[in-house]
Amino acid sequence: MEKSHDVTHCLIHCVADLRALSRYVVEVLELQLHERELRRNGVICRLVQETAQLLRVHVDQLDQELATLGEAESALRASTGHLAAAFVGFFSKARAHEPSRMLRDDSALLGFTATNCLMLHTTAFALRHPRTAQLAMTHYRELSALVQEMEQQLPRLVMADLGQRFGGIDRTAAETTSELASEVTPIQQPTLAATA
Repeated sequence: MEKSHDVTHCLIHCVADLRALSRYVVEVLELQLHERELRRNGVICRLVQETAQLLRVHVDQLDQELATLGEAESALRASTGHLAAAFVGFFSKARAHEPSRMLRDDSALLGFTATNCLMLHTTAFALRHPRTAQLAMTHYRELSALVQEMEQQLPRLVMADLGQRFGGIDRTAAETTSELASEVTPIQQPTLAATA
């Protein structure tokens, strides 16, 4: 049987990891907002601004959760250090692309952050911390909706980028890609009889 202190310590580290990741993504988005190419596209610029603002709220909420759970300063420092080491190369690359690639990178970072929300939810739920679990699930749902919106914008943005570089492109590609992507269904698991 785990001690209450060990459970709290585990939760603090999980929340601190998500907080550090969310803060990192905010920094990437804020740098992107200074890119002239991104600012030229009002829809994408608005989406990146809204995403950064939502993640700032998430960081504040995670800070409040850390304060409620107890002393978390050392866990936050450790999480930030590990995160910086993991993403050091990505940080500079996230800025150095045309808008479609920036949005692709944002979508990937948000997807990774959403996955961390699922992990925190599972951990908090299993350790009987419903408030932390609910916060993680709320963050997961909000981030998943943003990832979906970014994915809907990507085909049009890729077309705009390609249109600046090449002539004679198929102008129906964005619409076709969006339609085909909307047809995605969950993967069907093979039956045991089929795999035996």
